[in-house]
Amino acid sequence: GVTILDFRGSTFTDTKDSFAQGATNLHTVYLPDTLTSIGYGCFLNCKSLVTLICNATTPPSTKTNFLTGTPIASKTGTIYVPDESVDAYKAASVWAEYQSIIKPLSEYVE
Repeated sequence: GVTILDFRGSTFTDTKDSFAQGATNLHTVYLPDTLTSIGYGCFLNCKSLVTLICNATTPPSTKTNFLTGTPIASKTGTIYVPDESVDAYKAASVWAEYQSIIKPLSEYVE
């Protein structure tokens, strides 16, 4: 059981389909600022995932089911993004579904 995935400082641009699917102990994910695309079912059924930190200034493209089966999908988690990008994420396709839980990164406390 991995509980945290921390990719800050990484340079990859996309996650593969089903990247962390079913990682039931995973509760926090830090995605790099270089990310441009999130794969199909990336965090599907990660039943403990309550915090997603996406450091990309431009909202990465993704599929509608990338958070299905997570507390985030139930709006009981939080997505943190760069402060200057909050409005962009709230307006972006798929991300807009999570408007109520998208918060500026400056509010995140480790």
